[in-house]
Amino acid sequence: LATLWRSGVSFVFELLKSMLNFLSAACCIDGSDGRFHLGKKTLAVDYGLRRVGLATSVGIAPRRLERIYNRGNLEDVARRISDVARREMALQVVVGLPLNSSGDEGEQAVATRKFCEYLRIALPEPPIYLCDERFSTQTARNRLMNSSAIVLESHASLVMV
Repeated sequence: LATLWRSGVSFVFELLKSMLNFLSAACCIDGSDGRFHLGKKTLAVDYGLRRVGLATSVGIAPRRLERIYNRGNLEDVARRISDVARREMALQVVVGLPLNSSGDEGEQAVATRKFCEYLRIALPEPPIYLCDERFSTQTARNRLMNSSAIVLESHASLVMV
């Protein structure tokens, strides 16, 4: 029982730490108000060169959505995500920005920023925010120990919301 309690406390601590990192690192890509808002219906996007994970939440009880396969056509991926955002009636979109552990932007962060340009065209409203997601995939991996990589992107987007 004590071990279970400790692991539960550890999990909650890690979750809170992830949320604080997320809140301190989110910024609006169009520069409007700078921060996303808790309590609003949010679509989280974990952009990858092969797969894109999606999740939605209003700040509690995040729900995993479908995966979108990225075949290199950024316009098509952005259009499909905009369709999901409209269907889910998202009031904001949060896209994970995969910074290096040092905080610098690598190739994947550059690709994500490029993708966000296409997403902004396909989805002029609601606001789109970039957030530091350095550890979302690792957090998801820790939670899913034996799951496949295909499931990982969806869980990484869950970590963001």
